[in-house]
Amino acid sequence: MFLKIKKFYYCQLEEIMHPKNKKFYLWKHRYETGVMIYYQLRIIICLIIHFTGYSTDYTCYDPICYLVKKYKPNLYHQYLFFMFGLPGLGILGKYVFHFNPTDSWTFQLPYDIVVRNTNHLKQYEYSQTEQENLLRLKYQQNLQKYSSNNHLLGKNLTNWFGWHLTRLSYWFNMEKINKRLAQEKRLRTHLYFSIECRIFICKTYLIIDGIIYQIHMFLGPTVFMFSILYYKIVMNEYHIDKLWQHMILLFEVITIGNMIMTVLQLGFFFLLFASSPTLLKAFQLRDYDRTLLMVVKYCKQLTRMLINDVRMNPKTVKTFVLDRSIYNFLNWFILEHGRICVVTMKAWRGQFIKSFLIYFIISIPWNVLCVTTLILNETLTGSDEFFIYSLTIFHSSLTISLLEALAIQSNSLHRPAKHLVPIIQGINGKNSICMKTKYEDLYSRLICGPRYGPRLAMIGAITHLVIFNE
Repeated sequence: MFLKIKKFYYCQLEEIMHPKNKKFYLWKHRYETGVMIYYQLRIIICLIIHFTGYSTDYTCYDPICYLVKKYKPNLYHQYLFFMFGLPGLGILGKYVFHFNPTDSWTFQLPYDIVVRNTNHLKQYEYSQTEQENLLRLKYQQNLQKYSSNNHLLGKNLTNWFGWHLTRLSYWFNMEKINKRLAQEKRLRTHLYFSIECRIFICKTYLIIDGIIYQIHMFLGPTVFMFSILYYKIVMNEYHIDKLWQHMILLFEVITIGNMIMTVLQLGFFFLLFASSPTLLKAFQLRDYDRTLLMVVKYCKQLTRMLINDVRMNPKTVKTFVLDRSIYNFLNWFILEHGRICVVTMKAWRGQFIKSFLIYFIISIPWNVLCVTTLILNETLTGSDEFFIYSLTIFHSSLTISLLEALAIQSNSLHRPAKHLVPIIQGINGKNSICMKTKYEDLYSRLICGPRYGPRLAMIGAITHLVIFNE
C-alpha cells in the first residue's frame, strides 16, 4: 500500500525509477505480493472443492468463503470469482511496475513528464517578495474589473470574492513561475517540451492529485469500517475468545484491508501511467498543428505566387529558394515527429502490450460476470445491486479511459497528415527536393501505412470470445 497520497503519481514514479531505500521497498512489495498469492490460493481451493463436489466442507475453515456462503448463497459463485480476480489484478500490477526490469523507454517518458518537469519548474519560481507583488498587482487589476462590472455585490463581498478568485487563478495558472527563464533553460529530454506544454501537464496533474486525494479520503474510512465489521462478524461466528485467536484474526483483517487498498491504488496508478504519455502527445502535437497551420498559409501563398510567376517566367521554379526559417522548422518537425513515433512504438512493444493484454484477458470476463449476474439473477437485494453496479461502473470507466487514451494517442500521431498536402505543394525549388521527398514519404506513411500506436483489434476478438463462446 502506498502511504504517500498527497502527490500520489509523482511519488510512485520516483519510487520506481529512483527508490531511496531499495531493500525496504523490495521487501514491502514482496510481502504484499505474497499476501495476494495466499488469498488467491484460498479462493482457488474453495472453487475446486465447490465444483468437484468433495465431501469435505472446506468453507467451514475459511472465514471468507464461510461468510459468503452463509449470507449470500445466491451469489456464491460470483463473489468467489470476484475475490479471485481482485488479488490477480494486484499481482499483475506488482509484476509490471515493481518486479520487472525497468524499461527506460516505458518508464522514462512518464518520469520526465511528471517528476523531472515538476522539479525543473520549481527551480525557476519567483522569490517570495516577487510573488507577493505579482499577486497584489493581479488582485488590484481584478478588483477594478469586478467593481466596474458588478453593482449588485457590496464592497466587502466584492473584495473577498476578488481576493480568493485571484489566489485561485494565480495558483492554477502557475504564475509564480518565471516562464521566460524556464523557456530559455529548457528541460533536457529526448523529446522537446514547450513551456506551455509543461505548464499544461503540471496543471493537469494538480487536478488529478486533488481527485486522487479525495478518493483516498473516502476509501480509507470505508475500508476501515469494512475491516471492523468483518472482525466482529468472524469473532461472533467462530466464537473467538482466546488471545492468540484474536491476534490471528486481527492480522488477517489488517492484511485484507491492506490488499484491497493496494489493488485499488495500483488500478489508479495503472490508469495514470497509461494516460500520461497520451496527454503529452495530444497537447504537444496540438502545438505543432498551430505552427503547421501558419506554414500551410505561407505555402499556399507561395503556390499562388509560383503559379502566377511560372506563366510569365518558367525558370522561376528552378531559381526559387524556400524561406530559411520555414525550411528549418520543416526539417525540425519531421525529425521531432519521427522521434515521438519511435518513443511510442518502443514503449508499447517494450512493456505496455504485455500489461494491457493481461489486463483485458483478466478484467473483461470479470465485467461480463457482473453484467450476467444483474441480468440472470432475480434474487438480488438492494445492497447487492448497489455493489455490483458500483463495481461495474468503476471497472468500465477504468477500461474505457484506457481505450480512449490509446485511441487519442494513435489519432494524435496521425493528425498532422491533414496539413501536409498544401505544405508539399508549397515546397518547390531545386534546393528543397530532399525536403519535399521526406514530406511526401511522411504523408504516405501517415495515410496509407500502418497506424502508429497499439492495435485494438485484439481487444474486440477477446470480448467476442468471452461473450459468445461458452
